[in-house]
Amino acid sequence: MLVWIQARADEVPNGTDAFVKENAVNIPIGPILLARRDYQYCAVQFTSSSWSADESEATYKSYFIPDSTRTFADRRVEHREDKVYEKQPLSIVGRFAAARSQDKIFCKKMNLKWSGAPKETAWVYLDEGTTLELAPTKWRDIREVNVLEASLQWFKYGDVPSAKGYVKVPTR
Repeated sequence: MLVWIQARADEVPNGTDAFVKENAVNIPIGPILLARRDYQYCAVQFTSSSWSADESEATYKSYFIPDSTRTFADRRVEHREDKVYEKQPLSIVGRFAAARSQDKIFCKKMNLKWSGAPKETAWVYLDEGTTLELAPTKWRDIREVNVLEASLQWFKYGDVPSAKGYVKVPTR
C-alpha cells in the first residue's frame, strides 16, 4: 500500500530521503533508484555529487536487465560507471554559447534525464506520455535488488499531483 508523506518545498532535498514530485524523483547518494519501462529494468546508484549555482555533477553506476527473469546479481548484467554534469553556458563577448552539459544517465536501451541538486542528491526525471516508472529503494548493494519486491513504490509521470507538492520516500 502506498503511504504518502507530504513534504514542503523547504524540506526537499534533505540528503537522506527520496522525494517524488509530479515529474521527477530526488534521490540521495547511496540508495539505488530503479527504472522500469515495459519489461526492462535499470538500477542507478549515485556515488558522488557536487552542486553550486554555476555547475553540478555526479558520478553513478547503472545496471541493466532485459526482464525480471534475471537479477542484477547475475555476472552477465550490463554495468556502466559514468558521470553527468551541468555547467553554465560560456559567455563570449555578450553572446551565449551552447550549454556545456551531459545530462543523460546511460543504461543500455533506457536513458534517463538527470539534473543536479543540493545536499548530495540528484533529480531523475520522468517522461510525460511514456511508460517509464521510477522506484526509490533502501538497497545500497546491487546484489540485494529484487525488481519484483511487493513493497516497491513505482511512480510514473503525474502520479504525484503538483498540488500535493512532494512525497517523501524513506531510503534508510
